[in-house]
Amino acid sequence: MTREEFETTLREVKPGQFADIPYETFADLFPPGVESDASKEAAYHFAKARGFVIENRPDRNAVWFVREA
Repeated sequence: MTREEFETTLREVKPGQFADIPYETFADLFPPGVESDASKEAAYHFAKARGFVIENRPDRNAVWFVREA
């Protein structure tokens, strides 16, 4: 998945809902992955610019992009 493809997915998310991506996909979009502070910062800015917040969900091995209500 590219960032452009992910942006297409995000456009369909309604306020209060989320799109989740597995850690592996997160690492593809924001290398090297969730272990990296730089990756988390890049994802934060990407999400914020599009009206989302991010939640790291280690219980699901995923990151949620939650559209702000």
